[in-house]
Amino acid sequence: MVDSVIFSWGLGIIGAILGIVGGVCFLISLSMMRGEIKKSLFFLFISNFIWIVYSIIMILLFFKKLDITNTIWIIIPLLYTLTSVFFIIGTLKLMNTIKSIQKVNIKKLRV
Repeated sequence: MVDSVIFSWGLGIIGAILGIVGGVCFLISLSMMRGEIKKSLFFLFISNFIWIVYSIIMILLFFKKLDITNTIWIIIPLLYTLTSVFFIIGTLKLMNTIKSIQKVNIKKLRV
C-alpha cells in the first residue's frame, strides 16, 4: 500500500517536472508566433501553467501530510476550474481561427 502511494506521488513529481519543461518549450515557440493563433495558444499555455502549479501544490500538500479537511484543499478545485476555463477559451479561439482559415481557402478555390 505504501509503495504504491510513494510510486504514484513519484509519478506526480515527474509529471510536474515534465510539465514545467514542456511549458517553457511551449512559451518559447509561442513567442515566435503571430496573430490569432498566438492569442488562442496563449490561453492554452495559461491553462497548462495553472495545471502545473496545481500539481505542485498537491505534491507539497502531500509532503506536509495535510489532510483533506484542511482549508488549503479548497484551492485545488478552484485551480482546476480556472484551468478548465482557460482551456475552453483557448480551444474555442483556436477552433474559430481554423474555421476562418478554412473559409479563406474555400473562397480561394472558388475564384
